[in-house]
Amino acid sequence: MAAQLRLRSAVALVTGAGSGIGRAVSVRLAQEGAAVAACDLDGAAARETVQLLGGPGSEKRAHAAFQTDVSEAGSARRLLEQVQACFTRPPSVVVSCAGITRDEFLLHMSEDDWDKVIAVNLKVATSEPVTSGTFSLGRELEDDCHHN
Repeated sequence: MAAQLRLRSAVALVTGAGSGIGRAVSVRLAQEGAAVAACDLDGAAARETVQLLGGPGSEKRAHAAFQTDVSEAGSARRLLEQVQACFTRPPSVVVSCAGITRDEFLLHMSEDDWDKVIAVNLKVATSEPVTSGTFSLGRELEDDCHHN
């Protein structure tokens, strides 16, 4: 039971939470006690993930779903502001699971496809609000904040 209390006061933001690894990470974080902000391009899929979430985090506060295209300029800041407004504080855990593939060899991929893959797979994880140590309203991250 002690393991389930490790994240009981955490707000965890997971991008790509609508399926696959992002959904699995969201479920595990909820089991560990976190309140999960599930983000996906497919809003319905993010809501489905939230419906699957249980754990200590769901007893005292609701998990929430967010629809966001992480490849859009400024999307990371807007998402962080939405999460902070919903949970009344910034996330203390950020997991960037959003990712796409175009199922082509690198040498055969068009420049547009390459740009989209890079934008989704890397852009939000390396965006200024996430890497600068501040979320939304200029608040500094807590010492125990985690980002992957």
